[in-house]
This record gives sequence, structure tokens and C-alpha cells, in this order.
Amino acid sequence: MNVDPTSVLLQPYRTPVICHGFKNKAAYLNGEIGDIRSFDETSGRRGVYFEDKSIKPKSVKPRNLRILFELPDN
Repeated sequence: MNVDPTSVLLQPYRTPVICHGFKNKAAYLNGEIGDIRSFDETSGRRGVYFEDKSIKPKSVKPRNLRILFELPDN
């Protein structure tokens, strides 16, 4: 059985994350910072709430999330 290490590390509540790897319509989410607030067992997606309050919460696949250990330099 293959286990995605990202999905094992991403806990279902308040893990700080940064989005990456989105293409097409969702590409605007790349680089956006948020935190996980829910977990859908059926789809495996995480409910992410973003720092930028103009972005509505999204249901995101673990492969499009990276744990944020420190804030990126701007």
C-alpha cells in the first residue's frame, strides 16, 4: 500500500499550510497561507481557511499543501 507522506503529516486541525501545485482556475491559490480546520474522510481533502479573508475556505487535496514551518520572506 502506498501512503502519501504529506497526508500522514497533515493533521486535521490548525496545521499551518501553504498551497502549491495548483494549475488553471485554482492557480491563484499557489503561495496562499492558511490552516487546516477540517478533514473529509471520504475524499481525503482538508478544509483550509486562508489568512487572506477575501479567499473563501477551500477543500484541498493533501498533495497541494505543504506544512508551513516559518513565514516566507516577502
